[in-house]
Amino acid sequence: MSLAFSRRSFLKYSAVAAVAVAGASLFTGCESTGDSYNLVRDGAGTLTILQIQTDLGTYSDKDKKFVLDAPKVGATSFVFPLKITNGRTNALPVNPGNFKVTFTSADSKTVKKYIGTDLVVDNSLRETNLKKGSSVSGNVTVSDLPSLAKGDVVLLTYTPDPVYAEYSVNWKFVTVE
Repeated sequence: MSLAFSRRSFLKYSAVAAVAVAGASLFTGCESTGDSYNLVRDGAGTLTILQIQTDLGTYSDKDKKFVLDAPKVGATSFVFPLKITNGRTNALPVNPGNFKVTFTSADSKTVKKYIGTDLVVDNSLRETNLKKGSSVSGNVTVSDLPSLAKGDVVLLTYTPDPVYAEYSVNWKFVTVE
């Protein structure tokens, strides 16, 4: 076996390496944070996990992105407009148990969680058998929030598949005046 490396082989492998490096650069610039299991985004936008794309907010043709105003001081409820698209082969159940809203005061002394029946999930968003390529849209509404103060955080968590409960997408909103 020869350990010689021909010029042709060198050029071929150099080209493959260059394509790999260029392809890897396509994955930079993501606007979400968190680990690969729990994506977190500040404000409205699209997050994808487990081949399930979730859009939060209303799409603005002018801005070419999803937008949703942050909660205002004094508010006691907040509405999250969602669109969920299943990109997986297997069907996906969407129900109130997939959602959680967490309120955290600006000083982090008060934390309150809203799950299941604490939230109002539109019937249009509920789907027991969302097939591949299909979407559902609707609102998740949290009421009975403490009167919001500047800097308070409202976080929506969506766990798309209860079998893989360690995976979630999260949108964080900070209260403004």
